[in-house]
Amino acid sequence: MNKYEGLEICPLDSAEKNVMLIYANGRAFKTDAKTALAVAFFKENSDCSDETAAEQLGMEMPLVKQIRTNIDVLINKAQSKKKWNRRLHFVFFKWKLRKDNVLIAALSHLYCGKAAAFLTATGIAACLFWLYQSFQAQLFNGFPAALLQHLTPAFFLYSYPLMTLFILCHECGHAAALRHYNEIPSEMGGGLYFLNITFFCNVNASWKLKRKERAVVSIGGIYFELLLGIIILPFFLFFQRTNPAIAAFLRTFMLLIYLNMLHNVYPALYSDGYWLAIDLFGIQSAKQAAVAFIKKFLRKPGASVLDNLSKPVLVVLFIYTVFSNGVFIFMTIFILKYAGTFLVMTLPQHIMRFSALTAAQYIELFWGLLLTVSVFLMLIRFFKQLLSVISIIRSYITKFNLS
Repeated sequence: MNKYEGLEICPLDSAEKNVMLIYANGRAFKTDAKTALAVAFFKENSDCSDETAAEQLGMEMPLVKQIRTNIDVLINKAQSKKKWNRRLHFVFFKWKLRKDNVLIAALSHLYCGKAAAFLTATGIAACLFWLYQSFQAQLFNGFPAALLQHLTPAFFLYSYPLMTLFILCHECGHAAALRHYNEIPSEMGGGLYFLNITFFCNVNASWKLKRKERAVVSIGGIYFELLLGIIILPFFLFFQRTNPAIAAFLRTFMLLIYLNMLHNVYPALYSDGYWLAIDLFGIQSAKQAAVAFIKKFLRKPGASVLDNLSKPVLVVLFIYTVFSNGVFIFMTIFILKYAGTFLVMTLPQHIMRFSALTAAQYIELFWGLLLTVSVFLMLIRFFKQLLSVISIIRSYITKFNLS
């Protein structure tokens, strides 16, 4: 059996030059031209010896052996599923997708030219209408205090199924965008992410696309949420006349959806905005850009991913790096303040009166504990990344004797 048969090789549209992509088992790996050439050779000549391969490829023997070892490591990584389990903590279910999937194929037509432009404009108009309704209901007065008054335990209880539907449609948006460009996600599924039920869609196949096409895939989930905002709007107008309580619920719910969209397009978190920025800038990770900026600041000689970017793009990328990290710190402080208030004030009061709590207070206690645990897990991840960045900076400072 040829173990190299399942490897797919293609050029990577990136700010870096002469970068190739190896796609295997739903995962993408960046590599150089020589390795890609060797993979193509081994796909056709899997039983070939290293000596013959070195002669045919015009490479040195040690290099061929090293490349073959690296390819074997890559294949083992591609077959490993630890990446998804680590990101989602627990995976409840997942399924393979095929190109002939009727639902995804039908949804992919929503990305066709003029139809997509019209639907996007309509979705933005619906978004503005929902925001106008929120202003009319004074949900922004003393924000976020006025909004928090509407987020009762009953609201969360009723909105949870609807929110789950939105999350599922969000992931279908990514899958449909990828299908529009004649690719398909290797798998979709659901799981537990920071103790919240969610869904995921493996769109690693998008690395085979052009940068602009990858950007469409990255923004596809938000595009579908805009479309859902259009669908729910007639129901809101109907209930506004017949049942004001349901209309008020839908208005508050949609405001949360649009606030979540802002969260999704925010580039400092591992969300759609992060991948959108990476696609537009042509880099493979934000850490790569941060390291490149550190090298430039310390005037370290050598090639950098930033060398192939124009000055306007460099300015935008630098502003993005500083701004996104600044806002992330602000958001972390805000969430810590909210969680701290719950731990110091609300939680002790509820514990002391535990047997006398109402059903609504039990639900409030549950959601508060859920949020606190989620914040704790988020902080662990944040400090791991912070330590990684500090380690990189210290290594360069030590190397250049700047301490």
